[in-house]
Amino acid sequence: MTAVRTWIAFLAFAFCSLNALAEVTDQQQQKILAGLKKWRPDLNFTNIIATPIDGLYHVQIVGGPSIYTSADGSYFIQGDLNKTSLGRIENWLDGVYAPIRRDLIQAANVDDMVVYKASGATKAVVHLFTDIDCGYCRKMHQEIPALNALGVEVRYLAFPRAGMDSASEHKIRSVWCADDPLQAMDRAKQGYDLPRRDCKTEAIANHLQMVEKMGLTGTPAMVLSDGTLIPGYLPASRLRSVLGL
Repeated sequence: MTAVRTWIAFLAFAFCSLNALAEVTDQQQQKILAGLKKWRPDLNFTNIIATPIDGLYHVQIVGGPSIYTSADGSYFIQGDLNKTSLGRIENWLDGVYAPIRRDLIQAANVDDMVVYKASGATKAVVHLFTDIDCGYCRKMHQEIPALNALGVEVRYLAFPRAGMDSASEHKIRSVWCADDPLQAMDRAKQGYDLPRRDCKTEAIANHLQMVEKMGLTGTPAMVLSDGTLIPGYLPASRLRSVLGL
């Protein structure tokens, strides 16, 4: 099996239904939060989900990683929760978030994205959450001409890692508010300082809300139409195989 096929097999997890997960009561959520707040009262926690392991709960740190906690929030671990399967492992959290990502992406307004259209017929569409200053985001941007040539439409969504009203948010807002967002994105990814631009767009705030709901923690983060997440940089030659082109 090639390296690409191995990588695809790892991503080919069995999607979990949210309805099949045990519901977490408000009382249980408050108990977990109370325990975590003793540790870090300055952090915000969200997306509390019961895992298949009794007494273990998933919690998302807003702007940070996912953790798994005890029922009272007094103990936690950080890392992946993997399920063993025949010849492979499946990331449990990916299976939980995949349908959420799919529904959010399908409902998102394309007019709020910076879109690089495919050359000729569109064979695939990918959604790329990006930050202006992220080094691998800039490297990923260099792959867009090759992706477009393969028939892939790339739709950018904003993910300023420092959050709203930060220096990174101001930079990415200048792209979204530019007269020519494509040209502005190209220049920003090349390291040029853009003139400060502002406009009455809610796109960036909306995209950051999606980031939180999707459980995204880093950039670049590519979300496919079926909700599959491809984290980090991947060259067009490998994405071509992943997308089945």
